[in-house]
Amino acid sequence: MSAARTAALLDGALDLPHGRFDDPLAVENYQWLAMDGSGLGLICHAGTYPGDGTLWHTLSAVSLPDGEVYVAKAVGRAPDPASAGTSLHHLRCEDPFSRWRFCADAGFQPTTLAELGLGPLPDRPTVPLTVDVTFGAFGPVWNPRGSGAQPEWGSFHLEQPMRAQGTVTIGATDHHFDGYGFRDHSRGQRDLRNVEHSFWCNGVFPSGRTFASLQVTNLDGHRESRAAILDGGDFTDATLLVPPAMSDPFHEPLDLTVTLRCGGGTEHRINGRVSGGATWSIVGGSEFCLGAAVGCPDAYLLPQSIVAWEWDGERGYGLADRCGRIDYLLGGNGVRR
Repeated sequence: MSAARTAALLDGALDLPHGRFDDPLAVENYQWLAMDGSGLGLICHAGTYPGDGTLWHTLSAVSLPDGEVYVAKAVGRAPDPASAGTSLHHLRCEDPFSRWRFCADAGFQPTTLAELGLGPLPDRPTVPLTVDVTFGAFGPVWNPRGSGAQPEWGSFHLEQPMRAQGTVTIGATDHHFDGYGFRDHSRGQRDLRNVEHSFWCNGVFPSGRTFASLQVTNLDGHRESRAAILDGGDFTDATLLVPPAMSDPFHEPLDLTVTLRCGGGTEHRINGRVSGGATWSIVGGSEFCLGAAVGCPDAYLLPQSIVAWEWDGERGYGLADRCGRIDYLLGGNGVRR
């Protein structure tokens, strides 16, 4: 099923920001990422606060192939009803399930993945940075199906492969961006303080081939997984046999492997290497912060690695979101390996 036909069958209002919820604990979250052949990587997360579906926190990152990362956070109202995020950086829906635009015009803090893993990022002089990149649907929507035992997935959760094109300006230097990525959109009650660790792993390839996977393990040991493969037509269910190696706060190990089994029984081994990304922490259940919230025992750490994947000789890009509680990721000697 094509992306255009998928969009035509869905209510476009579902892809737009919801606004205020009747449930005071409900939140809305969007996550977008992409990388191009030059190694330039983009991440934007936008989420609302419980009790106010119109107040957003937005975290954005631009990573360079030399290891530099530029990050920014903003909290506020969206510039218009079609946008998720704040006026400084946001995602604007131009055509539901078909085209969104990532816009940023703000001061970003220069850092590295290594520094973000050490602790909360302190303020420092910022660098002017703008992003104007359009994300176009590069495949149909995948619904990994919610679960009452895993409310952090959201009662509404959709994911989609994307093609991303536009311009990123860092200081006075313009970068033409032409790459591939992935996005998700969820709504519902969300509190990751009951989750021990999780994997969100996906990859999009120029041929249109895509894989998607999700696995969450709660503190009580309950675990659920979802996976799917897109190889022409529509997503078909798959089994996540081997998730990527668990991360530490520094995105290590950098070399990853994901193994899936499709419905026909064929096993797919997909290899990748961390090539960019950023690190956030969730504290107090929903607040996203820059860097690793070391010293906050119930913080949930998100080393969000943008990965260059190889699948049967084809190169693609996606995310290895290998996340967990601080007390899970940190071992007795400071780092969980």
